[in-house]
Amino acid sequence: LLLLLAACATTPRAPEAPSDRLIAEQKTGTAVSLDQMLDALAKDDVVFLGETHLDDATHRFELAVYEGLADRRKVVLALEMFERDVQPALDDYLAGRIDEMTFLKRARPWQNYRSGYKPLIEAAKRRGLPVVASNAPASLLRKSRAELTPEERALVAADLYDTSDAYWDRFARA
Repeated sequence: LLLLLAACATTPRAPEAPSDRLIAEQKTGTAVSLDQMLDALAKDDVVFLGETHLDDATHRFELAVYEGLADRRKVVLALEMFERDVQPALDDYLAGRIDEMTFLKRARPWQNYRSGYKPLIEAAKRRGLPVVASNAPASLLRKSRAELTPEERALVAADLYDTSDAYWDRFARA
């Protein structure tokens, strides 16, 4: 895996592929180009990109990575901003069966959908690539495992772990 380091400026940037980011190979710390990073990532089965949800520079970088990987191989985009129970709405929009307004009403997107995630969805739609709604529905997270119906259980992780201090320590290290 590659470690991505991004220095964010205080002034807004154009929504082009970021070329002013330091991309370093994790094991050696060697600087690599975006194309070199994408060539390496295209060999992997799974690529995770972490983000600060309201950082527009990160969203532009994610789009550049997504499109670069999609140029190299078939990819499936999974987004936590969509809850798993809205997958049918997402599928319908990507297939052109519903318009954007209907999609947004049915999909309950995050408030920053248009600025942060719409470019990814539109890129997937143009390319005919799948998008997975990967977050558990918030309404189900408030229930205990025993209260879930079999249909609801299918929308959450098979194993649920306590968010203890040890969990948050692991999260912070990651």
